[in-house]
Amino acid sequence: MHYAGGDAFDVSLFNQPGDNPVAFWLTPRSDAEEALKDANPPDDQANPQLLWYYPETQQLQQYLAGLLDTITFMAVPYISEQSYPSNQQYRGRALFEYDPNADGNGNGNWRLFYEQNVEDGRSRGQDVFGKNNPPD
Repeated sequence: MHYAGGDAFDVSLFNQPGDNPVAFWLTPRSDAEEALKDANPPDDQANPQLLWYYPETQQLQQYLAGLLDTITFMAVPYISEQSYPSNQQYRGRALFEYDPNADGNGNGNWRLFYEQNVEDGRSRGQDVFGKNNPPD
């Protein structure tokens, strides 16, 4: 985390009014075999210790919260490919999409698809850049 190369993290890109930054932690579950047995697995957000890399995600969360005081964190514990049944092809998959004309009217949005779930920026209250509102 402190020894990364490349350009520095530009906080000004994420702390403007209406930004509402969200960090999604995609990390393996520590109880994958138990989760596969349970038809109604527990709410992962209610028990973040289900994350395989719980201490590391806590360190990263504290670091980012020190840079962006308005950031929201969302844990996404997934079942690793070695553990999931072959008839559940959605397991272990994630896709990020940005569309500057997401609604067909020039308004941008982003979507994060992970396993059976989807999140998007506009439903989280973010003013996502698009054709009608490009960045300055």
